Amino acid sequence: MSDKSIFDVRDNIQYREYLLDTFCNNPGFKNSDFRDLLEYVLDNKLDLLKDFDGPFYEDDDNMSDLILPAVTRLYGKFFITPPTMLKNRKLELFKLSFDIDDFMDYFIDIIPKMRNSLELLKNLDRTNETLTLIVDNYIAKCFHHVYNCEDLEQEFRNVKLKKLVKW
Repeated sequence: MSDKSIFDVRDNIQYREYLLDTFCNNPGFKNSDFRDLLEYVLDNKLDLLKDFDGPFYEDDDNMSDLILPAVTRLYGKFFITPPTMLKNRKLELFKLSFDIDDFMDYFIDIIPKMRNSLELLKNLDRTNETLTLIVDNYIAKCFHHVYNCEDLEQEFRNVKLKKLVKW
């Protein structure tokens, strides 16, 4: 499967199922919501990355092949190991604020700005590290928004309304 790109895998049922099963076989990720999320990204968001296909740095992985690991990291940081500083209602709000469409918009916007940002760090898998930093920065943005929220009930209403409008 190593000679296949994520775009090939998405369109080949056997490879797709193998890939989804592999991602969903980790503790905490064995649920239909996570699998549905990965399928949603493959079916609806992957084509947005075609302009960014290829490695950021010579001899690194293709950026688009790392999108599902990035989404897995994002999901894990929201639902498996959320920030420990958030308690009770703020933790609930943080989890409720998970929005893959918002993340993908952020991702598409920041990718061109981050390309070659780790040029001097030649001993790392720089494309993977860049994607990790992008995910962690997005999570930090969401964390700060919830942590600094003064009117939780209003923010709950806003998040729920935003989700309703999407559907």
